Amino acid sequence: MNLMALFSFFKKKKEVEIDFLNEKDQRKIISSGILFEDAGKLLKWGSPVKELALSVGVKEKIFADRTVYNWGEHTILNGLKLAVTTTFWNHKEESRDKRFNTIEFSVVGNEEADRFLKLITAHIEGQLGPPGNKDITETEVTLKWMINGVELKLHFLEKHASKLHFEISKV
Repeated sequence: MNLMALFSFFKKKKEVEIDFLNEKDQRKIISSGILFEDAGKLLKWGSPVKELALSVGVKEKIFADRTVYNWGEHTILNGLKLAVTTTFWNHKEESRDKRFNTIEFSVVGNEEADRFLKLITAHIEGQLGPPGNKDITETEVTLKWMINGVELKLHFLEKHASKLHFEISKV
């Protein structure tokens, strides 16, 4: 028996290159990262944010308890245009290395939150189907999709003013 064949499983498997700009299956794209379609840039999961900032414009804002990276308004998930950010909390271990594993969008205000709840829900259901997890009460809506190790979570809360938070995270 050939020894090289015997130990061939140790060889690093070649990653299949995906043409992200022409790929229509959002499941393939999202398993690798978030594609800013308007800029033609893929933010790969697990990449240091400082490296991503070299190719994609981002504004860093440092607070006492967190650092917020404002990516600006971009088109993601095959046509959804949102102003997105990434937040690293100083007290959380996973924030220490500032690796890109989450991107989010938030809005406060009754009309705006309602409008984006409908817009984002319809768009994601059109791209990925109905949510795998749905929790709806009189004042709160939580919708979750799990796609290839990535969670998309849409959370709407009605209190004094309606709040909407949409988060995409590599889990």
